Amino acid sequence: MESDNLKWLTVVILFLTWIFFKFENYFKSVILAMKLQGPATVPFFGNALYLTEGDVIQRFANIISTQFHGSISRIWLFFIPFVVVYKPEHLKIIMSSSKVSEKNFVYKVLEIFFCNGLITLKGHEWKNHRKIIQPFFQTNLIENDYYHSFLKYSQDIISELGGQKCVKIQNITNKYVKKILHRIILGVDLDSVEETPFKKIENTAIEKLWKPWKTFQNSNPNLKQSIQSNFYERKSQLTKNNCLLDKLIEKVETSEFTEDEAINEAITFLIAGYETIAITLIACLYYLAKNQNIQEKVYQEIQDATSNGTCNNITVEHINKMHYLGQCVKETLRIMPPIPLLTRVLNSDITLDNYTIPSGTNILMSPLVTHRVQETFPDPLKYDPDRFSKENIDKLPPYSYIPFSIGSRNCIAHKYAYLELKTIIACILKEYHIELKEAYNDLSFGYRVAMTIKGGVWFNINPRKNIVK
Repeated sequence: MESDNLKWLTVVILFLTWIFFKFENYFKSVILAMKLQGPATVPFFGNALYLTEGDVIQRFANIISTQFHGSISRIWLFFIPFVVVYKPEHLKIIMSSSKVSEKNFVYKVLEIFFCNGLITLKGHEWKNHRKIIQPFFQTNLIENDYYHSFLKYSQDIISELGGQKCVKIQNITNKYVKKILHRIILGVDLDSVEETPFKKIENTAIEKLWKPWKTFQNSNPNLKQSIQSNFYERKSQLTKNNCLLDKLIEKVETSEFTEDEAINEAITFLIAGYETIAITLIACLYYLAKNQNIQEKVYQEIQDATSNGTCNNITVEHINKMHYLGQCVKETLRIMPPIPLLTRVLNSDITLDNYTIPSGTNILMSPLVTHRVQETFPDPLKYDPDRFSKENIDKLPPYSYIPFSIGSRNCIAHKYAYLELKTIIACILKEYHIELKEAYNDLSFGYRVAMTIKGGVWFNINPRKNIVK
């Protein structure tokens, strides 16, 4: 009898020992999280319920940057601890190499939304896709193949604004950002944004993220089927118009991509390119309307760069001369980075401020918090484009400004985004003076996969030709 008990005790000890070594890093992460400060938790859910409440990102930034005096803290997503890191010197350690960290399980959830493209891929597959796609976003291709679409639809925005005195600006700008994406990514012209299943798809993303147990049978197939149909139609055409899908088809024909991989990447760029650009465009126009002195300085730069020509005659060379406008875009991205949260999992142990962070630990980073570090950006809530003047930008510490992430996994299309934003804003401000309909002080932020602005922004607009100097 005693012998049997001893055998069972041995089995239990061996099993517990196996469990410990199997999940050693998880237990180490839990122990570390218990030592760190962080927002109050509730049983089982941890901070998960907190993340579903309104204004979560704004409140999260305020809590992390003001309440906890240490440079690292923690949150719990159910029983999974995340170490929160925001100081530039710590981000450099984590984000500088894929040998230190890689994307974690959160991105597996996002596969349902983005499919299996650059945003969600890891390891060798990601490196291979990145290498193939990178040339499609070189400066010369953006300026030669994509700029004419930026300008064309910017002119359409100007036409639609004509005759209006007060407008909810995103009703117009969001529509044309989608049209630009469909033209550049898929090579199609939309008479109405209702023609694309993309409109329905974007609304399911955050619900799926926070309710992974729920089945969304139509969360992606309609979009994928639509792009798949477009793929085969374009593949059969003898002439191409240099849209991204055409370039992906060429890679399929040379066996560098499979058809499914090409379609997944088209979906990735279509979805990722909309939210980030649309929200930044509205926010930048808001800050320029709120800060009339800055708007006037941008307008004068536009006039000087274009030699008082019309909006129709704005060239890439003109846009590239608008350095102060570029500073305004960068300052907007600092105050309101479109992707406010980034996550990684460590591939190796690292040391931050005398804490050993074990391999396997999930890391949460927030560009929104990093962009509010007082030592780097004094008076961080003030809109000040001069932070990014040539003299000042060179003084910024590495990894202190990360609106498009940074390191090897930075946004592949950030130059594309800057040129599109500058083109649309330059065309609008060249033709119209804008001011806020109401003198409210702050935007109300929301959060899906990217930042959103609650309630919209209303502008009073006045054609420049009607302004008496």
